[in-house]
Amino acid sequence: MTPLRRVSIQGYRAARELAFEPGSLCALVGEASSGKSTVLTAIWTLLEAAAPPPTIDDASRASQSGRIHLEAELERKTIFLDARPPETLNLNRGGAPPVLFLPAHLR
Repeated sequence: MTPLRRVSIQGYRAARELAFEPGSLCALVGEASSGKSTVLTAIWTLLEAAAPPPTIDDASRASQSGRIHLEAELERKTIFLDARPPETLNLNRGGAPPVLFLPAHLR
């Protein structure tokens, strides 16, 4: 499986601007409502073809432009989603690694 080297999330739900470099094993730990599910949903939206595209409700309330930008740097390429819902959606996820997401009650 191709590892994610770097993930960047901008203007998605409560995540105004976030960048991190997950290792081969990554755990998201934090208080309730601290954004863990937002990070996982953003990554799912970026990587999984079956994920619904972002809507106007997913745009950060703090963002003046209503722009959502999700980006993941892989070993040999960068995949991204750039949107201003509902007007535009530019998505390049070709070559994204396979993803398995479990429902909350199975995590």
